Amino acid sequence: MTRKFTLNTERFRSYLHGKGIGEDEVGGQLDKPVSHSSANDHPEARYFVIHDTSINVCTRTQQFSESDSSSATWNRKERWEDSGDAHLFITRDGKSIQPQGRDFSTPWRATKLESFVGDRTRGIFLHVENVQLRTVDLRPSEGPLNAKGNCRNDRIAQTPGFTDAQYDRLALAYIDASVRAKRWLVPAYHVAIDRGIPDGHDDPRNFDLARWGGALCDKLAALGEKCD
Repeated sequence: MTRKFTLNTERFRSYLHGKGIGEDEVGGQLDKPVSHSSANDHPEARYFVIHDTSINVCTRTQQFSESDSSSATWNRKERWEDSGDAHLFITRDGKSIQPQGRDFSTPWRATKLESFVGDRTRGIFLHVENVQLRTVDLRPSEGPLNAKGNCRNDRIAQTPGFTDAQYDRLALAYIDASVRAKRWLVPAYHVAIDRGIPDGHDDPRNFDLARWGGALCDKLAALGEKCD
């Protein structure tokens, strides 16, 4: 989005409260700024990074059929509340968790690029993990496990990759971050940020940009804004 930022903080706050959604469920209090880098010029967060959790079920593909259940272990808040991997986790049934009490005001690193470049990048990326299951991609004459007894890889992601509940909550998180930054942040995929770096990640797999865009446009329409 390149148009002028016009979203009103109080209007968005009222929308969330009307839906029974706490501000801390979508990235943090709207009156708090987004994170800043510790570099000399203290740049503000610019990128909204979309991840998937890549939960490897290996050959237990029957678990795909129960992936969206609120009772599944990967959709329980306690699974993610102590994670050190992101600012926000979104489960497949649309719950969101701020691990270790972090929110979008906390400078945090969650990509290979940030570790490679160093402190200047810490704080300019906001990280949202979306729960997704993966399975192993087998080659001819290979078993699913390697010599150490671990699954060989997690290259195959479930299809569809994410649920409507996830796209909906991700849209709200993006608006939360942008309202606090007072400009539209740049959406980015983890895979694009790590491209060219050894052992860079490949997520989010099977992410449907049109579906997320539709969810975002629905929210903007409800807030009296155009989606263009």
